[in-house]
Amino acid sequence: MNTQQPAYRGATETFVGTAMKDKAGREIGWIAGLNSNGVDYAAWVQSARKTKPGEFEAFGVPQRSKHFGSQAAATAWAFSEAKARVAKARQALQ
Repeated sequence: MNTQQPAYRGATETFVGTAMKDKAGREIGWIAGLNSNGVDYAAWVQSARKTKPGEFEAFGVPQRSKHFGSQAAATAWAFSEAKARVAKARQALQ
């Protein structure tokens, strides 16, 4: 009996910006990442900076994925967490 789950498909990542800049003038924000194998749904939020229009790179400590029972739950958590981190960063500057 094979108990292995299907392989994960390619991850999708969306940059959630803050409109705040680092010392080099790059926008800082977070990556909301999602991945699924059709059975398990993973999400993570990672610190990032925009390097060029439409391009961003992760920095800082790599984040661990959280696992969910549905794509909707994973997506909701990832974007909610990214938005919360944006709000916290903005609040820290006030």
